[in-house]
Amino acid sequence: MGLLDRTTGPLFVRIRKGERITTDQLSDKQVARTVKQYLGDDYSAHSLRASFVTIAKINGADDSQIMQQTKHRTLTMIDRYTRVQQVVKHNAALKLGL
Repeated sequence: MGLLDRTTGPLFVRIRKGERITTDQLSDKQVARTVKQYLGDDYSAHSLRASFVTIAKINGADDSQIMQQTKHRTLTMIDRYTRVQQVVKHNAALKLGL
C-alpha cells in the first residue's frame, strides 16, 4: 500500500496543512489544475484517463471492468479513450522483432 494506507477510494485527495493526507476527493477542476501544474500544458485529466484505459486494456481488463472504474456508460466512450494502437505503433520493443 502507499501513502493513503488503503486500496480503494479516490486517487486524488486533499492534503491539509502539515501534509496531512485526507480521504476528501478532489474535484475534476482541481485534478485538471494539478495535472497542468505538475505535468505541463501537454497533459490533462483526459490524458490520465486515456492512459488508464489503454494500460488496463493492454493488461487484459475487459470493457466492463474498465467501465466500472471510469464510470463510462457506453462502449463507444471506452473505444474513444483507448490508445492501444498508438502504444503498439510506437513500441520500441517491436524493433527487436519480439
